Amino acid sequence: LGQAPYHGILVSKSIVDGSINGSGKYSGAQRARLYRMGVRRFFRLPDSVETLGDNGAFNYVDEAVPPVTVAETLDFYQECDFDAGVSTDHVIFGYEADATEATVDPEWADRRKLTLRLAEDFIELVRQRRAPVQPIGAAQGWSPASYADSVHSLQEMGYRRIALGGMVPLKTGQILACLTRIADVLR
Repeated sequence: LGQAPYHGILVSKSIVDGSINGSGKYSGAQRARLYRMGVRRFFRLPDSVETLGDNGAFNYVDEAVPPVTVAETLDFYQECDFDAGVSTDHVIFGYEADATEATVDPEWADRRKLTLRLAEDFIELVRQRRAPVQPIGAAQGWSPASYADSVHSLQEMGYRRIALGGMVPLKTGQILACLTRIADVLR
């Protein structure tokens, strides 16, 4: 190809290091080489391709809490020299457009609150370490209002970039409703 059909690459910690569900997809030698060389050299990426690290919340969706700490997540991003990294989160796989914090499944509300607490810890740790990784806040929700509230909260913490988590199973109309509501609070 004359030009790359993408402008970035995402690598999940749980795919590299493994998670509570078992070993990762990388062999021991590949994992060691990624850590030693860094993500850019490992994948032979040109400078124009941005690298993004993620903790891999899909791999522990059935757990009550993430099996990875904020520090472990940031360690992965720093050791592999990612340009940016997503805060540790806990995915919500569900959608109820009209549900409020009081009426939604309590587990969903707890996961959103936990994700916001972890995001606050993550951005503070990035600041403390003066890490070169650009922090990206993970927003979780179950409705347009809950996603918008998560985005608002992340902006208040100081996040300039935000990733919307848990949207894989949503229908196009549901995603568009969330994006429309988020646009009202997005700075």
